[in-house]
Amino acid sequence: QEIEKKLVIYSRNHSRIDFFPEYLAIDIVTYKGAVLGVIALNHANNRVEIHPSSNVVIASGGIGQLFELTTNPAISTGDGIAMAYRAGASIKDIEFMQFHPTVFRTNDGSLFLITEALRGEGAYLRDANGKRFMTGKHPRAELAPRDIVVKEMVKVMTRQDLKFVYLDATHLPESMLKIRFPSIIVKLKENGLNLHKDLISVFPAAHYLNGGIKTDLNGRTGVRGLYACGECAATGAHGANRLASNSLIEGLVFGWEISKDVIKKTKDDREGRKRAKTIATLNKIIGSSSGPVSADGDLKKLKTEKPQRILTGRIDDIITEFRHIMSRDVGLLRDEKSLVRADRYISDVLNTYDLYNNPDENVIKLINMLTVGQLIIKAAMLRKESRGTHQRNDYTATDDRNWKKHIVLKNNQVSFEPVT
Repeated sequence: QEIEKKLVIYSRNHSRIDFFPEYLAIDIVTYKGAVLGVIALNHANNRVEIHPSSNVVIASGGIGQLFELTTNPAISTGDGIAMAYRAGASIKDIEFMQFHPTVFRTNDGSLFLITEALRGEGAYLRDANGKRFMTGKHPRAELAPRDIVVKEMVKVMTRQDLKFVYLDATHLPESMLKIRFPSIIVKLKENGLNLHKDLISVFPAAHYLNGGIKTDLNGRTGVRGLYACGECAATGAHGANRLASNSLIEGLVFGWEISKDVIKKTKDDREGRKRAKTIATLNKIIGSSSGPVSADGDLKKLKTEKPQRILTGRIDDIITEFRHIMSRDVGLLRDEKSLVRADRYISDVLNTYDLYNNPDENVIKLINMLTVGQLIIKAAMLRKESRGTHQRNDYTATDDRNWKKHIVLKNNQVSFEPVT
């Protein structure tokens, strides 16, 4: 939070940085495998506009809102990943979604993440009968990797027909808790609980995407001029799981590498000529088109027929249904039957409603959520094993012989890459 505050203050005071919060990015315009600009919705007048650019950086964060319970903010709907995929970028390791084990629901219904450090200091996980269920399941018990802890939590909750287990810190010194976890103590106190005296009900929630838009070590994607960093990117910093806080370092390092690469390009006179040519090409296309250009790589015109209208209320219902199905069928534990069921639901929605070419923020969000959902399902169906944050009920073992490799999705095609 402190790093973010400092960067925001610095950026807002920088003479060469402009902010456009009134816009929603919709798609990336490409031509012959290179970026030409961004299609965006102007909320002020509800118009779709094209903004020329020869370099675009996607830093759109995670996809937690595809699931019912998540630690992610409301904007984490996978928009950047969906945009990159439509622009022709590769999506890698998208099936690996990490769930955080200890999330607490406050009295007002919001979710509050209780840090893993509390278990690091010795807190226990207990079932409804007070039993420590992680003992004997892993040599490190409550400090086992997140995927193992979460899987055991789900088993206990299913067996006891509950939506939570208990986090117990009552045996830890109160003085230590006050020093190490003051924010948790304050939040629990606001909700009538005492960390030193009460058992705290917790449950898993979607937390971090390990995969995403495939990049190299400079943050470059396979589309010239398109970069990605942070949670939306698959940089290689994480495997099938993620160690706590590695994402912060990853975002800082790759953000810096991207900036150096873009600055180097823009200092080159050829890059300046390329940008001028980009703008001229876009203007020529826009002038000959009855509407905004598409971002599918060949600059075809968007469909001009009137789309089927959907009431905003219905969109909200579909998003709610979709999040429920993703949590039930594509969440912590998956199998062939559940994945097929979820895929069929998404196909039905896409076949029933004409969602495209509709300048409505909720419709755009739904399209992106459905797109990323399909990508996760496709990769999860292909990976017939359990590894890290990808756990299947019908293939419970890790299969290094056949599946120690990356799944890469691009333009409706599947490829595999060796683990290096």
